[in-house]
Amino acid sequence: MARDLPVKGREAAEEVARELVVLASLGQDPGDGASATNPQGLRVIAMGPLMVWYQVIDYRKRVYIQRVTWLG
Repeated sequence: MARDLPVKGREAAEEVARELVVLASLGQDPGDGASATNPQGLRVIAMGPLMVWYQVIDYRKRVYIQRVTWLG
């Protein structure tokens, strides 16, 4: 869970989540997700020691954070 991350990791994950929400609210697609090998549309953002896996569910107008990994 994100609450188990160190403060720096949690802050980085929260910033990514905020940016994803802004992109979704503007109707911008934050990246490719769905493919033949990834039909659930799971996407990943990797920035330094942070990796965030998420899904964009268009019909619900939601972005779901599925997993956060902090390697710092």
